[in-house]
Amino acid sequence: MGSEDSDTRQGVCLGLSEVMASARKHHLTNYLNILIPAVSRALCDELGEVREAAALAFDGLFSAVGSRAIDEIIPGKISFSRNEIYLTQHHQN
Repeated sequence: MGSEDSDTRQGVCLGLSEVMASARKHHLTNYLNILIPAVSRALCDELGEVREAAALAFDGLFSAVGSRAIDEIIPGKISFSRNEIYLTQHHQN
């Protein structure tokens, strides 16, 4: 997910979606330490196409591991959003 190329980032997310759709839950749980940060990072990508692909990957992750995906990704996104709002408001003044 660290690629400069947006097509690569989008492709990674689409690939993760396919893997999560076809893998068994117990296989995915062994790789959550890799999957969760990758999906989380992609959900905040600067390009909408990457974020859309990341949403599909998140959906697959949620289908596989349920609320754990929400518990590990969403709080970080809320914190990130709050920080962005704070920074935006204070740089405008």
